[in-house]
Amino acid sequence: MQFTDEVRWDWFDFLAAGMLLVVSGGSYVLLANRMDNRVQKAVLAIALGIGLLAVWMELAVGVFGTPFAGR
Repeated sequence: MQFTDEVRWDWFDFLAAGMLLVVSGGSYVLLANRMDNRVQKAVLAIALGIGLLAVWMELAVGVFGTPFAGR
């Protein structure tokens, strides 16, 4: 990174973050368009948000200890 030596992001990290945002946002748009109920859309948004944060945390620091954990 530009501001500190402790954070070492390269192009792949930015690509992974972008893909996570595109996939979660696209999933919401595709699935929410098929729903009429606002409560269902809210539950979908919360579920996708929790999933996005869980994957992001795992890739960043390895919260769950999977082989995909951060460096």
